[in-house]
Amino acid sequence: MQNTINQDSYEALEFLISKSRDASIEAKKVILWLLRQSENLTKPVCISIDYDVGKFSGSLAEQVAEAGHYMKRTDRSTYLDFIFSAMGSELRLNCQEGKFVNNRFSKNALSATLWVAPVKSVGYYGKAELLSFDLSLIEASKLRNWYSNDHGIPEFVEEAEVVA
Repeated sequence: MQNTINQDSYEALEFLISKSRDASIEAKKVILWLLRQSENLTKPVCISIDYDVGKFSGSLAEQVAEAGHYMKRTDRSTYLDFIFSAMGSELRLNCQEGKFVNNRFSKNALSATLWVAPVKSVGYYGKAELLSFDLSLIEASKLRNWYSNDHGIPEFVEEAEVVA
């Protein structure tokens, strides 16, 4: 895929996601980590996260699944589909219940799979590189990575929730 997204636009996207009211800090870190693996929204990638055994409510997989849906909706505050489109990206963020098992997607698996994939292939039919889920890598990542020196956006407290 041709990269039409400049560095300033990508940094603005990360800033928007970091300030979103539609996701927990943990879910934002997963989403941003996945976006960073997409090489500025040019490479389709996905990640599957298992639900905690016996725990559905509040698990990381549930938070990521909710964020994947809420950050796209027009009745929420983030509007990621519109932002990706305005940036010129063919990719979109999507989430599907289930995971890959023996190179086939299983909707019956107790997992959530998050995609950054072309619009035409969003969902479990999409072709994206399946990345290994490593919680320690995601926990160590920052919500905001500044790549340029002139971002002009004030820093914030990493663990603070966004106040409505």
